[in-house]
Amino acid sequence: MIVTGNATTALMHLLVWTELQRMRVNGVWPIRRMTQEQTVLLDGGHLSHRTHTHSDREGKFDFYVETQKKTVGFEVLTRPTKGKILKKMAYGKEVDDFVFILPEDALMPYQKTLPIHGWKVRPKYLPPEFAQKGLFVWLVDLEGRRIAAKKPFTAIYNVTVGNGHAASHKKR
Repeated sequence: MIVTGNATTALMHLLVWTELQRMRVNGVWPIRRMTQEQTVLLDGGHLSHRTHTHSDREGKFDFYVETQKKTVGFEVLTRPTKGKILKKMAYGKEVDDFVFILPEDALMPYQKTLPIHGWKVRPKYLPPEFAQKGLFVWLVDLEGRRIAAKKPFTAIYNVTVGNGHAASHKKR
């Protein structure tokens, strides 16, 4: 596996690839096809500088998985920001589920926290785009070199829904 970037990027790619292999071998997901660097053509939301028209553009999933029932795209971000994630969300239209792989301490101001007696913490909320169905996050514990959590985005982060209220994730 060839990874461009720093050691953190390489470690996160290795952990995800290993986890996907583990899930395939153990039958957690009936994976038919698993690839790295899958190219995807995104629709015309991009304004071309030369022609001043909207044109299609290419993007790449870091990992792409096909099961018998669905397709899943994975994007590894070592230093994520709200803006970077919003740009990458355009890739999610091409798959059934979209998983962001983030460091465990990523986007800390938006993470849901347990109440602490005597303390009032005002939570920060991500915009409603983050409440999409099929949007998941895997948090990586870099020190422990493991995947710490695999959950829907709204289960880990505070997300505002269209009416200004917080989205909640209910376990089924």
